[in-house]
Amino acid sequence: MSSSRTRATFTPEEVATVVRRFELPLVRSAEELAIGSSRSPKLVLRTAAGDFLLKRRAEDASKEDRVRFTQAVQLELERRGVRVPRLVRTAGGGAPALRGDGQIYEVFEFVAGHPFDGSATQARAAAGALGALHAAMEGWVPPVPTPRGNYHAASSMDKLVDRARSTSVTLAARGNLRLDERAFTEALQSVAQAYRVAGTRIDLGDAGFQCINHADFHPGNAIFSKGGELAALVDFDSARMEDPILDFANGLLQFGHVRHRGPDPGQWPVSIDETLAREWTMGYVAGNPRAAIGERAAAVPWLMVEAAIAESIVALARGGRLGPVPGPRVIEYLRVRIDWLVVHSGRVSRLVSECAPPRHPS
Repeated sequence: MSSSRTRATFTPEEVATVVRRFELPLVRSAEELAIGSSRSPKLVLRTAAGDFLLKRRAEDASKEDRVRFTQAVQLELERRGVRVPRLVRTAGGGAPALRGDGQIYEVFEFVAGHPFDGSATQARAAAGALGALHAAMEGWVPPVPTPRGNYHAASSMDKLVDRARSTSVTLAARGNLRLDERAFTEALQSVAQAYRVAGTRIDLGDAGFQCINHADFHPGNAIFSKGGELAALVDFDSARMEDPILDFANGLLQFGHVRHRGPDPGQWPVSIDETLAREWTMGYVAGNPRAAIGERAAAVPWLMVEAAIAESIVALARGGRLGPVPGPRVIEYLRVRIDWLVVHSGRVSRLVSECAPPRHPS
């Protein structure tokens, strides 16, 4: 979803410094790439030797430990043959990041491609790539501190809900928007209760192996070739070590319905498309047959509830809106989406169980 926020930009001096320090070829043109966080500007640099993506990290993604971990993950994924954009190092084979004036810059080889088209074929390809990522990273021990914590049973949820309320109320007041604060507070409380209930319904049992998860896998972070194949997985700023079923369930939530268009939540889809969900599940287990998905299918719809709530509440806590949509409209849609998942939880679980065969014995 696009954002109505003003996007951060680069100064010409910043670009010149980065090009010099990374020893990039002569830049013929530079094009803004208005995707992802509005706080993290991106430029496509066209050169005689190919195209590069310049990214300045957002402040909340610039902590030293987080940067070192994320780059260690990307370098290891590249080494293990996972389809990710190649990180470019600074001059003389130096670090894969440039630090200056409190900012962190990264340069990647640019992967041209197309966005997710909503097809079952591409849903299966994306899931297969995610599963292959998990399988490839099994057993890898990061050489730097490893972030943990996820959207499941997060102890911070109540505080995030309170912050979402106050931030949304403040935003409405600044914009002279009408807001029934009492009704909005009650709606948020019902969402928080739904999150708690979902947590009680989740029994991950034998968690199996843990591995590096993307932890923010949605259609915007998958690039496809003209022929519909998965060209690259991008944006590992949220990567962490956790049970791969969390990535699987969130991916099913994100890729399992026809993508919405426009700023009206009334037009956004609520239900999961069974064809997309089946292809997602079969694609994932083909890429990662060791993951205990089918055995824990009963947990999947409740993980999806948690993931849907976490995605929206974190966005509202940060800025009082999700893209251009203000908090009250987001929560109104979210409650309908939660209700669908709760009512159809058995149906979703059965679908996953049918499409995910038992793990191969090790």
